[in-house]
Parts: sequence; structure tokens; C-alpha cells
Amino acid sequence: MASVDTNYFRANHELKLGFGWRKNTVESQSTWPGTGHYSIHLPSYPQNGLMLPVIVADAVSNSEGRYLHFYASDRISLDRLTVDVGIRYDRSTSSLLEASRGANPLVPNLLPALTAPALHDTHTFDILAPRIGISYALGEDADTLLRASYGQFASQLAAGSAQQIASPIYYSAAAYLAVDLNGDGIAQPDELLLDAGLIDASGFNPNNPTSTDSVNQVSPDLTSPRTHEVIFGVDRELPIPNSALTASVTYRRFTNFRWYPLIGITSADYGIVDTITAALPESAGGGSASQDVYAPLPGVVLPPGNGSEERNRNGYHQQYWGWETNFIKRLSNRWMARIGYSWNDHREYFTDRAAAIIDPTPTPNNPKRDGGLVITSTGGSGKSDIFFLTPKYQFVANGLYQAPLGINVAANLLVRQGYGQPYFQEIQAHPRDAGAFKEVLLSPDVGANRLPAIKSFDLRVGKEFRLDEVTLNIDLDWFNILNAGTVLGRQYDVGAAPGLTGPGQTLEIMNPSLLRLGFRVGF
Repeated sequence: MASVDTNYFRANHELKLGFGWRKNTVESQSTWPGTGHYSIHLPSYPQNGLMLPVIVADAVSNSEGRYLHFYASDRISLDRLTVDVGIRYDRSTSSLLEASRGANPLVPNLLPALTAPALHDTHTFDILAPRIGISYALGEDADTLLRASYGQFASQLAAGSAQQIASPIYYSAAAYLAVDLNGDGIAQPDELLLDAGLIDASGFNPNNPTSTDSVNQVSPDLTSPRTHEVIFGVDRELPIPNSALTASVTYRRFTNFRWYPLIGITSADYGIVDTITAALPESAGGGSASQDVYAPLPGVVLPPGNGSEERNRNGYHQQYWGWETNFIKRLSNRWMARIGYSWNDHREYFTDRAAAIIDPTPTPNNPKRDGGLVITSTGGSGKSDIFFLTPKYQFVANGLYQAPLGINVAANLLVRQGYGQPYFQEIQAHPRDAGAFKEVLLSPDVGANRLPAIKSFDLRVGKEFRLDEVTLNIDLDWFNILNAGTVLGRQYDVGAAPGLTGPGQTLEIMNPSLLRLGFRVGF
């Protein structure tokens, strides 16, 4: 890593120039214990003990990202007017280093040991981003500031991007039907129904399993996602010493999203194959809902291994509107405080549904509703099935008071709208579909029935002791003073088995009121 930054002052100009370069290496290793698979039981089948083993292989895959940037900016000060202009150039690349994997012991002929060669610069982003800001001071004491700014921002290319698209080593999986003859819940070689054929294969070409060529590809026109941001604001100094009132309106437009549709497949290749109807729990408004389910039409052939093309999602964009106002008091006369309120609206739009949508079936993470709210969910190894919607409103108040004897008292209050409840039903996918299962969203308007509003109040009391160059801090924190048991998550799968974790049942609430005593030593 190397960087150089410099400042130059001349008259009413403040010039800044900078250069940077760095290299990041990502090392990934996945290991599946035992026979290298996990089994999904299929109680919907009449055959007793029928299950679906998803078979994978251990893998070691490494990649490298290289990042280069230049920037230049100038701050021009003209009495009450200040103008900031700047431009930044970034070049990012991702390359695949040599990758290898071991053979799967359950189906070594289908998922054999492989070593894939290195691939240089599978992804390359060249980004030029301008920015400008203007502020003007009003009043005899210049105690009111008007400001406006425009900025263009690009998403950084992850160093590991090459792993996901450039080689079958990163993640390959196959699925067969199997009968659990010995009742151990684990598929054995003699339990696989090989004559029934592959149910699913992804990440590799089942017709040529020894090939190190990826079934996926990267569009030569792929560019970085962009954010265009415009902000108008006003800041007003108040008669209270070291305090101000601020307000701003923000508009953002998000474009050039990266997505991974199946190679050669378009929305014209899909048609309605089923309509599901399900009862909704009271938390979703009750009643029943129905939704059409789509799958590839007869005669449509999916690409080998469900190969996908990474490209920009044309005909699709998101936009955000928000405004906020804050009272801010900096620390003086023993106290500080901040009180803020914000309103937010984040939606997605389809200007060309044929280009932006392949499978029209709505899912919890992709409602496909023009003008609908943007929803995202947690993933990875942490919490799952937590669906985030930008709260329409949020109120925050916090402050600190320096009491006598060196005791600090601080408090924080948060009130915001609850997240969404995207009720869905998981179904076995149509045989012509990619993947074995599909989650079908039953409530396209994911913001229609939200979780309860969050109200959280916390308090801290702290005392610092000093002994020469050593400091000891003792803090007493009281979280959730109101002991609110607000619901944070429910069972959104209406097809889940009835019971304590059945449809609409509460799965997570706020932690109860809690006292914590902490000690910190500094030297």
C-alpha cells in the first residue's frame, strides 16, 4: 500500500492533490465434513424417507484486488461564498489466483478434484467521479449558512469478485433424490436415485465435470454501480452558546446495479406454471393471498450448471428522498446534546421490466414492484430472516452532563418505525426452474404491515479516576430502561409447521432491561 497527499495554498485557493495504490488478497477455504453434503427431507413426497442431498466439494480459492486512485480538489473562498470542486479517478481490478478443490467422496466422478489456473483481471472498473459544493453565509454575524452539493460515488470492486464468476472451484453443488434406507438422515452412495437424474447442478458443467472453465461469465460492458447525490441544507447558529439548528433535504439516485441473470434467458422465456393461495396471519392483515408462480416455458433449455452472466441491470434504478433536522449543542458549560428527526423514502423503479426482470415471481428480497420499497435481508453466518426497510421516521435524542466529582451522566433515546414483514411461502420449484426451492412473496407491498415501532431508552453513569499516568473508568450502563419487549422478527414463511415457530409467531424480541458494570484502564 502507498499513498501521497499534498496541500497547496495560494490567495483564496486551497488545492489538494492525492494518489494511492494498494493490493488486497482474499484467501477462501470451504470445508464440508463427512460425506460433503447436507440433506433436505421432503415430507411432501409420498415415498417414506425421500430426501434431497445437496452435494458440494471442499475448495481453496484465492483472489487479488488492485486499487489505484488520483484526486484533485480546490476550495475557493470569496468573502461569504465558498466553493468546493473536485474530481476523483479510480481503477480497480480483481484477479483469480490458482484455485483447487478435492473430490467429493459421495460422487467423485461428478465433482472430481480440480485445479484451475490463475485468471488476470476478470473484472476491471475505471471510474471518474466529480463533486461540487457551494455554501453562502447570511446575516451580519454570518450566523446562517446555506449549502448545496452534488456528488457522484461509485461502489468499490471487491477483491474477491473474481472468485464468484471466474472458476467452478469457488462453489459447485449438485442435487439428487435419495431414499434414507438406514434412517440416519445422511445420504449414502447406494441410497442415491441416480437413475432419476440430476435435480439441480450449479457452478459447474455436469456434462463436462473435469473442465476448469467457468459456466459463468462477465459482461465486457460491466461498470461500477453509481450513486448520484444532491443535498440542500441550512445551518443556523442559536443564541445558546455553541449550539445550532440544522436542516437538509437529500436526493439520491442509484444506477448500474450488478446482477447475475442466467445466460441467454430472458423474461420472454418464463410463463405462469402455478398459482398458490395461502392464509395470512393476523400480523400480515389476515385473510388470504394468492400469487402466480413463473418458470421457464416448455422447450426452454437452461444454461449448463445454471451459468449466469454478471452485468449491469438495465431498466432498473432506485431513488431515495429524505429530510432531517437536528439541534446540536457542543460540549460547553458541562453539557452537550443532540436531538434529531428524519423522514426517509427509498424505492425501486422498473423503466424496462423486460430488461430488468427475468423470473417475474416476486420473492422476499426482490418484490419486483415498480415504485415499491427497497428491502434487503441479512445473510451469511449471522442472523437470518431479518428484513430491512428504511424507516419512514426516526427520532434520536442523546446528551451528556458533567456532574460534580467527575461523574458523567449520559442518556440516549431512539424511536423509529419498525421493519417490514414480507410473508412468503417456500415451495418446491418447478422441474424446469433453476434451483430446487423457491420463496414466493405473498405481500408485494412489503411496507403495508410493519413490525411495531422501536422505542429504546438507555442511560450511562461513569466516573474516571486518575493516578499519575494511569486512568481507571468505571461505567454503569442501563439498557432498555423501559423494558420494552418489542417484536423484532416473526416467522414469515406461511408454510412453516404450526406451533411456537409457526406462521406469524414471534421469533425475536428486544433484549430485556439490563444493567452492565464496566471497567476500563488506560495508560
